[in-house]
Amino acid sequence: MTRVVRRLAAVAALVLLATGCSTAPESRTEPSADRAVEESSPGATSTSSSPVPTGQVRAEFVATMSRHLCRAQDTVYDDPGALADAHRSLPEFATITESQAAALVEALSTDAPLTAELTAAVRSCT
Repeated sequence: MTRVVRRLAAVAALVLLATGCSTAPESRTEPSADRAVEESSPGATSTSSSPVPTGQVRAEFVATMSRHLCRAQDTVYDDPGALADAHRSLPEFATITESQAAALVEALSTDAPLTAELTAAVRSCT
């Protein structure tokens, strides 16, 4: 899961940079519905052998992740570590399992269409 956390943080940073999200957002309260991604031991196995979900699961992932990234970017954090933690966390998904979310997060680094979908969704944040 450590690789997934690192990839999520890297992808979140790239998506936010690519979409031109503001670096001086308006103040909001920090989201409480988000759960931090638990890091596993260094010897943990990767989920790269897991099939990448498609269809409704993929659509929910893109919609939920984009809202999460937009909310994290729009929140003013007094502590830069809190902002980093927000970008490293995964949101609560309504129907996606942790293994499906991990496979999709990992796919963001290799699946250009998935990354483009997420980037477009973040660009449309209002």
